[in-house]
Amino acid sequence: MAAVKPSQLAIPWGRSHLCLTLPEIRRLQINRIQNSVFVRCGRFGEHGLSPARVRLLTTLHQRPRSRMRDLADVLGVSGRAITPLVDALESDGLITRRPDPSDRRAFRLTLTDDGLGAIDHIARLQQQISDDIFSVMSAEDQRNLTRLLRAFLDAAHGPGCASA
Repeated sequence: MAAVKPSQLAIPWGRSHLCLTLPEIRRLQINRIQNSVFVRCGRFGEHGLSPARVRLLTTLHQRPRSRMRDLADVLGVSGRAITPLVDALESDGLITRRPDPSDRRAFRLTLTDDGLGAIDHIARLQQQISDDIFSVMSAEDQRNLTRLLRAFLDAAHGPGCASA
């Protein structure tokens, strides 16, 4: 096994180990949780919203007028992978693609009115899913989870740590 740096954890992977940093592990865990929620609840799929569509739409809502390349970087996908998704969302009238005035080769993406409506719909679905998931937890467990998540985020975003 290769030497593990102090900022990494070694995770068994087949006959070897993966050496991942804590932010990488956190990202994998968050993605796993998101995908489990999508599979478990299926509500987004019932509305024609795949996890990839939801992530792109919500990220664009948080980062208006983003370049496709910047969105791909934030989402952790290649430019080649994001293009068909952007094409489909544009075809569905949820986003528009406009030339970037500072770079003739790039495009800036914006949500249309229908795209903003989809964001509202996504927020309602996310709230329903959260309510369903947390309904099986006692009020005390919910408070404890909230406290632990706040402590985790405070530690993760403390001095010398980049925010996710």
